[in-house]
Amino acid sequence: MAVASTFSEEPGIEEPGIGHRRALRDPQCVEPATADEVAGQQLDGQDCEGLSPSKAPMLEALPEDFLRFLKSNGVPLDAFRILLDTPRYVRVNPRGALASVGTPAASAQAVSEALGGARVERVAWLRRTEEEAVPETGAAGDDDGDLSPPWAKVYACDVSTNLSRTEAYRKGHLFGVDAASIFAVLCLGVRPGDRVLDLCCAPGAKLCAIADAACPGGEVVGVDIAEPRLAACRTMLNKYSVTNARLSLGDGTTWDPQAASWFDLEPPPRGRGQRARKRKRDVAVAAAAAVAAESGEGAEEGVEEEAERFRTFDRVLVDAECTHDASLRHIEKFGSQWGWETLGGRVPWVRQEEKLYELQVALLRNGFRLLKDGGSLIYSTCSLCRSQNEDIIAKFLKSEPRASLEALPLPLRPQLAGEQQHADAVVAGGAESSVSPARPGLLEVDRPLGAGGRYCMARFDPRVSGTSGLFIARLRRDAPTSTEPGDFAAGTGDGT
Repeated sequence: MAVASTFSEEPGIEEPGIGHRRALRDPQCVEPATADEVAGQQLDGQDCEGLSPSKAPMLEALPEDFLRFLKSNGVPLDAFRILLDTPRYVRVNPRGALASVGTPAASAQAVSEALGGARVERVAWLRRTEEEAVPETGAAGDDDGDLSPPWAKVYACDVSTNLSRTEAYRKGHLFGVDAASIFAVLCLGVRPGDRVLDLCCAPGAKLCAIADAACPGGEVVGVDIAEPRLAACRTMLNKYSVTNARLSLGDGTTWDPQAASWFDLEPPPRGRGQRARKRKRDVAVAAAAAVAAESGEGAEEGVEEEAERFRTFDRVLVDAECTHDASLRHIEKFGSQWGWETLGGRVPWVRQEEKLYELQVALLRNGFRLLKDGGSLIYSTCSLCRSQNEDIIAKFLKSEPRASLEALPLPLRPQLAGEQQHADAVVAGGAESSVSPARPGLLEVDRPLGAGGRYCMARFDPRVSGTSGLFIARLRRDAPTSTEPGDFAAGTGDGT
């Protein structure tokens, strides 16, 4: 999530904004993250050593300050009446050794063996049947009638599974990622050949999934404000052999491809021989640039072509900075490792909410500016606060006449009054239905706002979903019309 990182080592629990937090303290100097902060990010999220499931509901451990924050923002406390026993999730690398294993049963067995014999289950609600397939992805399907794209194969495993110690993880055959994050990427509807912008890309789990979805022929650009987090993304891209992604260092609220600073995807040389080879390459590149400058050919033309290539994007993901109040293991670490007294320093937005809302709107506005006409944008956060989710969307729709809500291409659970279903009933082991275990957004409590009676927003609640909390909204950029600013456009997109 430029502006994202991981706050914990838990797979799929992402936290953005170390760089933006520093910018808030001193707007004149955006200092890069420290080595200790980056060490906690560990690429796509490494397992948390010593994080055992709690025997008491998390709600009982939350301090009064944090409870007041939740109550003041209307966050349902039931989301925290859970044990830390939600499953961990892994995604199969479509280029790895586990990608081409025979039948679905054989694939599950191979993943289990790769995880040291752990019990695994395919996440049923991420599988698509012929009636439910996402048209954009162009998935061919398999012998079991599963039309999910090959990059979207996600398995749930027990919370005690230590992914980081497995050879399959170290060799890049398995990603650690939250299932809700893959739902968000599926809803983005990336097609082979698409140009995609991940405006808040670190630590890179969604970035890699988007790159996989854009193959063949497509490309994704990942932007982050802090160089250490881009370095973590680079390591992840190289580890998983992702070759159709580019990285750019910049502020997600103002980033523009025509003035982008591109990040070298080659790791910095470490040995004496590597440094010498790099110096030799640098000399050759400088000499070629000097020749082009003298002749007046090549350099300017190349810059113009590069800018035109990424002037706008088919799809944009804005995984925005937030207060991370729905990242359960992130919250647990305050009690077990960091100490609750560090909350204000690690997540200053809890006490500086107005500045956070301004940042979220600015990220969304810039992402939408870079979206081509007819393109789709996903706005997401790992917060359960309405003020960071539905209120941001409503405010943006009122000020942007060319924005409209677009139906999510995947089905959701209906909103049920007084629903108290625990996550155990909807994770892979107990969920045969392919309906996603997410509730509609708070703007759609009365009725869906999308075409065909479909929802445009989704809320993953840890208690109900068995995943980290996540909010998702899908927007479309309409062609220019005479609609005046302030009109609330909603629900005409069909997600195809």
